[in-house]
Amino acid sequence: MKKLFNKKIFKIIYKIFKILFLIFIILLLLYKFITNKTINNIGIYKTEKSQFEAMYKYNDIIIINKKKTYKENDIILYKPNELYDSSNLTISKITKIDGNNIYTKGENKRLENPKFNKNNIYGIVKRKSKILTSFDKFLSNNLSYFLVVILPLIIILIIEIIISFYSLKCEKDRINAKEVLKKYKKK
Repeated sequence: MKKLFNKKIFKIIYKIFKILFLIFIILLLLYKFITNKTINNIGIYKTEKSQFEAMYKYNDIIIINKKKTYKENDIILYKPNELYDSSNLTISKITKIDGNNIYTKGENKRLENPKFNKNNIYGIVKRKSKILTSFDKFLSNNLSYFLVVILPLIIILIIEIIISFYSLKCEKDRINAKEVLKKYKKK
């Protein structure tokens, strides 16, 4: 056991492991902070409802661009009127703009959706992020979350406890060695 903790290779690998784990936790917190928010007219949102199922599926992560003006045929992310659908952000295509009223339609629909106010638009859908979608799906699984977050944390804690006990034992041995030397010198 002493040889293991004294080896430089173990110390280097352990430090790299802790740094990578810390970077991952920071990225995870950053991802949780920026998802479903718009910062500087760019937003990252998780789809709740899409009328373009061929391109954007449920729980895909999309990147939007907030604009001041919109035009017909823009694919947008918006919150429908409370009467129509109170909870879901929806992806749809603008078919008509009448002042502040916006009319939209899905890719396979014959009828338009109920009109809504221009202020309900979150932005134009720019693209789907495959990397963030995969990351989100991976972290949505409890087992993968355990393997990637909880298990490394437990391993780090156990190693830190072992290192602390080992350091205490070494310190105690050093103190005992000094006492033995003092007794030997007195004789």
